Amino acid sequence: MLALLRHEGPFRHRNVRLYSWFSMLYNARAYYPVYALLFLTLGLDVREFFLMHIVWAGAIILLEVPSGALADTVVRNFVTIVAKYYEMISIPEWSFGFIGAATAGIGFFVPALAKRAADRFSTMTNLALFAAVVLACLLAVIPAVPFLGLVPVMIVFASFGWLDFLTSRTLNRLADSSRRATVLSVKGLAYNLAYGGLALLYAGVVGHFRTLEGSDGGALLRALPWQAAWFAASMIVFFAVFARGARRP
Repeated sequence: MLALLRHEGPFRHRNVRLYSWFSMLYNARAYYPVYALLFLTLGLDVREFFLMHIVWAGAIILLEVPSGALADTVVRNFVTIVAKYYEMISIPEWSFGFIGAATAGIGFFVPALAKRAADRFSTMTNLALFAAVVLACLLAVIPAVPFLGLVPVMIVFASFGWLDFLTSRTLNRLADSSRRATVLSVKGLAYNLAYGGLALLYAGVVGHFRTLEGSDGGALLRALPWQAAWFAASMIVFFAVFARGARRP
């Protein structure tokens, strides 16, 4: 600390000093007093608040490394598959960043459209419309049409904002305010677990076809119809089970 204050050793360099101050101030966690007041107001006493932090710290120690490794695997598989599909439809690599930016730009308008749909239709109707859009896009990517095959991919990515808006709005309406944060956290956990599990499963399907085809492109072409078939089957089961319950008084 004295070396930092005296600008000695490596701290002679301004960027090193700035990074050191940033690290110390960032890790000071200035929001902890507000955090404590929030949980104390919600009914925890001081002992329970500290016990909660002990459990939280223990979970980080035990789960952060394996969950980080799993996330690296899932994200890497997903990015590799998407990049390979872009290559198959003749999209140059230099444009990937622009495609992501354009998709994010489209997503900016999705909540307004989702709100209009949610105000006009029931939750199950909105889910049916979302499922129909996604299924149509999954079917559209199967031929891997050069350049035009990018359109359904961008629509699928942007449409997840519709699902997120609809889910959050429905849970906010149904969940009691005292449990709303917990319900939304469970929703996020369920999303992440489902995404990770399905991404690993699909990567396994692509790997199986790679063994049969001997090439990444051929493997992906064989695997594309399977994602549409899986999604269609899942939606049939979902609506068969939950649509009936939604019609009950």
